[in-house]
Amino acid sequence: MTKFFRLIGNEWKKEFSKRAMWAMLILLLIITAFWSVLSGIDLGSSFFVYDLSFEESCREAIAWSEEMLTATGAKDDEESLHYYRMELEANRIMLDAGMDWEDWRYTLNLAYDAAEAKLAGDTESYAVLMDVIESHDAGKYFSMLKGNYEARYADDPERRAIYTETMEYCIAQGVIPSDSEDWRYAQVEILIQNRETVLAQERLRDAGGAWSEKTLEAAQNAAAVASYRLEHDISLNPADSFEQNEYEMYFSDVSVYTSAKSSFWNAAVGSVSLLALVGVFAIVLAGTTVSSEFSSGTVKFLLMSPVKRWKILFAKYATVIFISLGMAALVGTVSLSVALFFGFGEAFLPAVYASGGEVYTLSPYLLLLRDYGFEMVEITVMLTMAFAISTLTRKSAMAIGVTVFASFMGSALSGFLQMFGIDAGRYLLFSNLDLGAIVNETALYPHQSLLEAITVIALHMLVFLLVAHDAFVRREV
Repeated sequence: MTKFFRLIGNEWKKEFSKRAMWAMLILLLIITAFWSVLSGIDLGSSFFVYDLSFEESCREAIAWSEEMLTATGAKDDEESLHYYRMELEANRIMLDAGMDWEDWRYTLNLAYDAAEAKLAGDTESYAVLMDVIESHDAGKYFSMLKGNYEARYADDPERRAIYTETMEYCIAQGVIPSDSEDWRYAQVEILIQNRETVLAQERLRDAGGAWSEKTLEAAQNAAAVASYRLEHDISLNPADSFEQNEYEMYFSDVSVYTSAKSSFWNAAVGSVSLLALVGVFAIVLAGTTVSSEFSSGTVKFLLMSPVKRWKILFAKYATVIFISLGMAALVGTVSLSVALFFGFGEAFLPAVYASGGEVYTLSPYLLLLRDYGFEMVEITVMLTMAFAISTLTRKSAMAIGVTVFASFMGSALSGFLQMFGIDAGRYLLFSNLDLGAIVNETALYPHQSLLEAITVIALHMLVFLLVAHDAFVRREV
């Protein structure tokens, strides 16, 4: 065993004596640091600059609307006249109320609602809206909404309760109706939307209509998490960084509103996508480690040692895997180090999840380790393929080219077979590499199990290793 580890050490030294290896590591370090910084920064809110002040914008809109209302021919177009009057009235209201770009009254279009009510002759609604605008009172805004929903759903007590309860919470807790000013507002909207979805799905189910169990469960879980966060005053949830837009991606009738995300965990989780670069480097390394011995002629000296061929081969394979793991560890370490600059305290936040409507918390580091693990499985499979092809053909370019081509085309082939209803495609290697999607039940083929995927991967890995063993041990040099 000592001799074997000494052999691995020699292979390790050999790989790190190459300039290409150090170039890959330095490039990986720089890209990881840069990408983590970009992932942690909210570019939209940090760097957006308005060309005009809000007051200047309103005055320009008022002048333009007045000019258009007096323009020749405009009187013959009632639709245009209505639009210009709306713009004129709404901008006057916003200017008089002293609104700004980030003002919740502006983002909610209250001035336009008031202008619409005035032009329609709805004096009661106009008076209520103007009272909210002029008082700048969020409590009055939610009271107005509560009254509107109670009237709208007067014959639907279950649906009415969804809105009245949340509006009463907002009034009692002094919630500001703006995502940028109050994190609770986004959670209130998430709660309302998902409780609505739960109610709709349950009614479809009870009536024997077309309903989705996945949509129902997703909405129940999202509502449970939102309620838990509001109840326990949890402004940041690292889980949001791990599953961004999950429900929008997989359940089209469940809306998710933008809420504040942890900059620390955005930066840390952003590094997972960089493991694709680690995969490319691993393929290059695996595709050259054996073939380079043949191309340089050093393989004869290597085989003159008393060590058995299969041990030499396995030492090279193990070295490639260890270096790949080291690269992944480098990515994780650098990304977490960079993330610390975005908020040291956020590093200790628990992730809030829900399953079956029940809320639980866990360490985000376990989630990060899980995602890294899923990616490393795919990287290991691809480097094993490159290693086998390199050993078989003794050509680096062919090994790297075929493996990279297979990685791009494999998923396309799986999707093509699934599109035409060929269920046998689920047994292809590339249909089983996305373990995260399989665990989350969002894989390409329905009802794929983790055990089934691991079995398919293991069988392919065994074939790759047997091919490499046969090519290196039995063939003449």
